[in-house]
Amino acid sequence: MKSPIPHNKPAESHSYTATVALKRSIIIPVSLSDYQAVVDDFPKFRAMLEDVYASHPELFPPEFEDGFQSKDKRLSLKLQITLRRITVGFGEQVAHYQIVPGDVLAYMTGKTEDLEKPLWLRKYSVPYWVLAEIFGRDANYYHRIECMLGRCSVVGALSSKPGIIPKHFVADEKHAKHLGKKAYIAMAAGGGCVLAAELTPSCDADSLRESYGVLRQEAEWADPDHRFESANTDGFQATVLALQMAFGKRLVLMSCILHLIISIRDGAKKKFREHYEEVADWFWWCYEAETKRGFAQRWKSFMRRAQESSWDEKIKGKLERANEKKLDSYKAYYDNEGSHRVSTALDQLMGMLDRRLFAMRHLHGHFETSRLLIRGWAQIQNFAPWNPRTRKLNGAACPAERLNGFRYRESWLENLRVSTSMGGYRHVPQIPVE
Repeated sequence: MKSPIPHNKPAESHSYTATVALKRSIIIPVSLSDYQAVVDDFPKFRAMLEDVYASHPELFPPEFEDGFQSKDKRLSLKLQITLRRITVGFGEQVAHYQIVPGDVLAYMTGKTEDLEKPLWLRKYSVPYWVLAEIFGRDANYYHRIECMLGRCSVVGALSSKPGIIPKHFVADEKHAKHLGKKAYIAMAAGGGCVLAAELTPSCDADSLRESYGVLRQEAEWADPDHRFESANTDGFQATVLALQMAFGKRLVLMSCILHLIISIRDGAKKKFREHYEEVADWFWWCYEAETKRGFAQRWKSFMRRAQESSWDEKIKGKLERANEKKLDSYKAYYDNEGSHRVSTALDQLMGMLDRRLFAMRHLHGHFETSRLLIRGWAQIQNFAPWNPRTRKLNGAACPAERLNGFRYRESWLENLRVSTSMGGYRHVPQIPVE
C-alpha cells in the first residue's frame, strides 16, 4: 500500500517541511529481456537480485540485507510485461516492493529507448510540439514524462555511495514568473551538478527556508551521515537567514567575492573607468593570495589605498561596506577546503535555466506541476550527455557520472532511472503496510 510519510523534521531549533511520496519501486540495472527471462522462475529471480545487491546495495532499502520473499507477479496492461513484487522486513515492519528493470519508465508509461532522445532534446529547450512531430505521441505526453522525473529526489539520484554528495554548495535564487506573477527558484549547486531547484512564490526568509530545507532533507534521506559544511551566497539577507534556519549554525556561510568587483564594474561608467582599472588590479592582487594571512595583509593594504586615493566616493563606499560586513566571509574560504569562493558553479546553471524559461515564456499551469517541471529540468541537466568535446575533456558522459565516477547503464535515461531507485529516498522512515 502506498502511504504518505512523516515529513516534519527539525533543523536544530527550526523546522521545515517537504512532502514526498513513498516510493515502492526498486529499479535495477538489468534489461527488460533479461528480467523477463527469469521473472517466472523465483530461484533464478532471487539469484539475479542477490547479484545486483552485491554490486549496488544503494539501490535497495536497508532492510533488504535481512532477506526477502516473493510477494506476487503482476501484468502491466500498458506494456504487456510481467513484474514481480517482493516482501522485505518482518512483523509489523513488512513492506512490499516492485522490482523494475532499468529500461522501463515509472507507471509503465514507456520504455527508455523511446524517450531517451526526446528528453535529451529537452535539455536544449526543444518544444514539446516539435518532439511530438518527430517522435509521435502528443505534446502533453512528453510534458508529463518530464514532470514525472521531478518526483524523484535530485540529491538522492546523485548519491551512488556514502560520502559522494558534495559537502560544499552554492545557493542563490533565480527570478521567474508563474502565471504572469513574480516567482523565484531557489537553487543550489555542488560537485558540478544541480543539487536543488525549488519553485517558491516569494523570496522572504521563511519561503526560502522551506525550499532549502528540501535540499537538507533529500541529502539526509539519501545518506543519513551526510552534513553540508559550507555554502556560498551573494550575501542577500533572506538567503543567509534561510540557510541558517534550514541547516543550523554548523553551516559556514561565505559571500561570493566576485560580486564585489562586478558591482564596482557596473557602477563605474566611462567617467570613472580609470578608477575601476586601478581598483581591479588591487582586487585581483588580493584574490590571488594563497593563504588566509596573505589575503588579510593584502586586503588591509587595499583598504589603505582606497582611503588615500581619489577614487569615486561610490567605489570607496562599496569597498568600505564590504570591509565592514563581508570580510570575515571572504576569509572563511581559506578555512574550508573544497568550498566555493565564487558563485560561478551556479551562475552557469542559472544561465541554462534562464534560456529554458525564456523559451517556455516562463511557467504556466498549476504551481505543483511547474515545481515538478523545474525539478525535472534539474534531473536532465545532471544526467543528459554533454557534447562530445566536453565528454572527452571530463572523461565522463554527464555531470552525474563525473561526480560518481561510474554509470549504471550506457543509456543516460536508463542510468537516471536506476539512480532514482526508490525515488532516491532510501533512508526515509518506512511506514508498515496495513
